[in-house]
Amino acid sequence: MEYYVHLLSKLVFYIGHKNWYYPMRTLKWDPLFDPDEETTIVIAWISFPSLPPNLFGKETVFSLAAAVGKPLQVDMATWNKTRPSCARVKLEVDLLREFPKRINIGVRNKNTGEIKEKWIKINYYYMPKYCKNCKL
Repeated sequence: MEYYVHLLSKLVFYIGHKNWYYPMRTLKWDPLFDPDEETTIVIAWISFPSLPPNLFGKETVFSLAAAVGKPLQVDMATWNKTRPSCARVKLEVDLLREFPKRINIGVRNKNTGEIKEKWIKINYYYMPKYCKNCKL
């Protein structure tokens, strides 16, 4: 999984051969691949600002991120819990989907059993643009 995330996170690799360098891109395999169309599946970062400390576990952050796409990894500060201001996660997203600005979760009070709703804001970083007409 680590290699998969690393390869898809790079925009371009250069392969050297006899003093020539050739650009290479790695894409997620798609049985309907068309070289004239750009893929809609990309790797992006999102963050959850002001996330309560009890929700900073990897499984919890992945569960929240699943509302946007397929979670791949949390950043080191989230993993080590050294940045209490927000949790960041790298995920695989489809640019044709709508991206929510926030998600609603229910948090159960241990003492009373009462469930309180809480809205969690989502910030998006470096989200590529995609044109549905020209497919680029």
